Amino acid sequence: MKRFHVHAHVADLAASISFYSKLFGAEPTRVEADYARRMIDDPRLNFAISTRGGDLGARSVLAEGMLNHWAARLGRDVRAHSAGSAPSGRVNAFALEVLHEAGIDTSGYRSKGWDEFSAESAPPLTVVITVCDSAAAEQCAVFFGGTDRQPVKVHWGYPDPSNAAGGEDGKRAAFELTRQPIGYRMLQLLQLPVDTLAEPELRQALVAVGKS
Repeated sequence: MKRFHVHAHVADLAASISFYSKLFGAEPTRVEADYARRMIDDPRLNFAISTRGGDLGARSVLAEGMLNHWAARLGRDVRAHSAGSAPSGRVNAFALEVLHEAGIDTSGYRSKGWDEFSAESAPPLTVVITVCDSAAAEQCAVFFGGTDRQPVKVHWGYPDPSNAAGGEDGKRAAFELTRQPIGYRMLQLLQLPVDTLAEPELRQALVAVGKS
């Protein structure tokens, strides 16, 4: 049986219910308003991709979209979440555009802060990946996860595509050129036996993926 969740904080709940009912051929069995409470009971492995505040909706959302896309295609029971240090309240339009062009549904995407995943009610995270550009002295997450168990943390840095020159066309190209390597790394990540590796081995494997 396919699980079917509808999040109450989408822009248009009725439209989302209609869209996903048609997509999956079934009505939702539950509409849940508390995203964090629902996710803590979800048995899937949870991944968080974080970056600095103003970027939310760019690199982190590209990573969220690509990991969830490949996980669904491969039948892997994992879920990615994006978050930033100071969310702007909106998702970057260029990130949504290139994901859409790649065939990825972004209708439920929203701007989130990483403190949402540090609360006691937060879903347990297995891995946290920071995607800020440390070479450009961007602020990266220093804490992520609940109180019971700390996730494995690794850094995969990417230059900020929103800083690309060339106007809208230049930014659009930069976002696509960022999405492609992120997608490749997420595909490599999904080849790892994440749920069975010990933390040191998992961190080592993820660092190796980040260098590929």
